[in-house]
Amino acid sequence: MPTTTITKFYTLLRNGEFVKEYTTLLFAEAGAKADAEARGGTHQYTVHTSYRVVADEIVVPPPPPPPAPPPPPPAPPPPPPPPPDPVEGLYAPGFALDSSTTFYQRPTQVKPLTKSTGLTDPKYTDQVFGTKVFMVTSTNDVTDPDGALGHMRNDYSKRQMWNANETRFIALASNSYWHLYDAVTFAHINVPGHVAGRMPGIVGSDCDPTWHPTDPNKLWYTADFGGLTYYELDITTGQSSPLFTFAGRLPAGFSSATKFSMGGEGRPSNDGRYWCFMATTSAGAMVGLMTYDRVADTITSSLVTTNKPNWVGMSQLGQYAVVAWNNYSSGLTLSAAAARSIGTADGTRAYHGGTLGGPFTQLDTTNQHGDLGIDKAGNEVWVSSTYSPYMDVPEGSTYMRRLSNGVAHVFTSPNLNAYAGSTNAMHFSCTNYARPGWAVVTFESGPGTTVWRDGAILAVELTSTSPVVKRLAHHQSIADAGSGGGGYFSSPLASPNRTLSRIMFGSDFRSANGPFNQFMIALPAGLFPA
Repeated sequence: MPTTTITKFYTLLRNGEFVKEYTTLLFAEAGAKADAEARGGTHQYTVHTSYRVVADEIVVPPPPPPPAPPPPPPAPPPPPPPPPDPVEGLYAPGFALDSSTTFYQRPTQVKPLTKSTGLTDPKYTDQVFGTKVFMVTSTNDVTDPDGALGHMRNDYSKRQMWNANETRFIALASNSYWHLYDAVTFAHINVPGHVAGRMPGIVGSDCDPTWHPTDPNKLWYTADFGGLTYYELDITTGQSSPLFTFAGRLPAGFSSATKFSMGGEGRPSNDGRYWCFMATTSAGAMVGLMTYDRVADTITSSLVTTNKPNWVGMSQLGQYAVVAWNNYSSGLTLSAAAARSIGTADGTRAYHGGTLGGPFTQLDTTNQHGDLGIDKAGNEVWVSSTYSPYMDVPEGSTYMRRLSNGVAHVFTSPNLNAYAGSTNAMHFSCTNYARPGWAVVTFESGPGTTVWRDGAILAVELTSTSPVVKRLAHHQSIADAGSGGGGYFSSPLASPNRTLSRIMFGSDFRSANGPFNQFMIALPAGLFPA
């Protein structure tokens, strides 16, 4: 804004003539005295006072200080707690699983005929162990063009059925098409692009369906019995896109390979990064073994061999590539099996560092049912049973063996011997990735039960120091068709979710009459703390 300054002046006159101007009277008087002394003689000095404008200018005010920075935004509120698990209300406070080895005769249980409508609707309570059992699929959920379905259930104990956040699960129909379900309401979900409820693109019991480790909407798969490409299905859009492919970059000696698979039983590492494959021709002839890093998109090792394994896969932490042969070599000891060349290898081998052809640990002499887990100390282990008298553990033993050094622990207390009682098969699952240190073990007992574990699904603690066994439920299945059961797809094949709070299983309820659907044990929180 314009600013005017008015100043008072004192003008010194000598004999009426201008001498000088001063801004104070004192300076004017001092100036007159000094002038008189300098000039001498008689001079008349006067001081004239005046006022006048000496400055007229635009004064720009200084800029205002910068505004204070705004206060930091308030911290976002914590995410809302997850909704309470409806299952909690089905159990009395302090409920605990039975950890005894007391023998209970398997109770009679009527087969449910209708599906549960959600997590508050169990179909029955196990009469001995008190756990809640739900029927979560039905062959009547869809009308399939192929006609009536024989089963709708999990395909194997080692398959992780639930997605990353455990809101969805998959089930296999008897005509080899896969279906999607809501894990809370058990409603069948039609994926966009479906035909008669079938998930688009994914078909076959050996197409290696594998959920993305963190994205609950992504499911990985390949062609049935393998292909050159693995795909990623978005279950919200029904669209599939290539996850990775080996077309045009096969390693030396693999030019005839057209199918890469894990044999229907293997899995990648828990983080989805490391994979192990068996490669075959279009006719199924064995070509070789290969490992792959999905993140780096790099083939990391390969081994040419015509010795075809039963299945291959990676250990949970990705530290070992595991190859399992079922050649049933007679009289083979563990050390003799380890000495065999790749062309005659038998049993299960864990290749250190995931490098095929490098150092390995021999886990058994011919592959039996088992799974790759993590023990209580964080060691990667193989959990299985043996029916060979030539192993380093007793015939009939259930055991775990460390992949790093081959040290085995036999479960003798409590005794999990595969021969005792009426057990005619065992299956193992360690898909409880978020609760390591446990394995779910199914004892398939046929028509009768004579020892404490017959006909039961158990959780076995993977430790060599006083392991605990928790009894989850009776599966009520005979399975063996020769004993009056419903055959393989009425077998329990129990498989847990990541947190070991849900366990899928199948059953024929001691009758050969199908169809055979999926059942699920649902447990309250806290029984298997992280």
